[in-house]
Amino acid sequence: DGGTYTVDIANACGLVPNAATIPAVVNPKPIVNFALTSQNNQCLANNSYVFTNNSTNTGGNVSYTWDFGDGNTDIVSVASATHVYSVSGKHVVKLRAINQYGCFDENTREVIVAGQPIITTQPVGKVVCQGEAYELAPAVNTGGASSVSYQWYFNNSPISSSNAAKFTIASMSTANA
Repeated sequence: DGGTYTVDIANACGLVPNAATIPAVVNPKPIVNFALTSQNNQCLANNSYVFTNNSTNTGGNVSYTWDFGDGNTDIVSVASATHVYSVSGKHVVKLRAINQYGCFDENTREVIVAGQPIITTQPVGKVVCQGEAYELAPAVNTGGASSVSYQWYFNNSPISSSNAAKFTIASMSTANA
């Protein structure tokens, strides 16, 4: 707490009352808060994130720094900031406030910039005996998206009810080879 502190110092030979007077000044600290006023999960193409500064200045002059988590910062925007990402992935956005006394606070939010899904390992064809089961399963990089949908095809025609990451042919025959 702010105020004036004193200390008495004593040993076996005597006492020095109020040997030191130490004033303690407590400066106010800004309280940082911000909101993401656009959608949190956006596609890389045409993404645009809007952030609104809801911080409380408890005293003194305050300067703000937006750090968008991709190497870009903004020290000009105070009330709100807009940012477009050029790389997909999860990015941690940080707003930092520092006042004239050197007191600071910061807060973070995570945004997700999703890219297109990419097949990283293609299913490999193989020779199987008639009547055996055969499972097709590509390895997929989701591009940072929280969900991915699948549609399997046979000879360029969609297979009904085949929307899982893996597709199993229960019993191989010459008709489905």
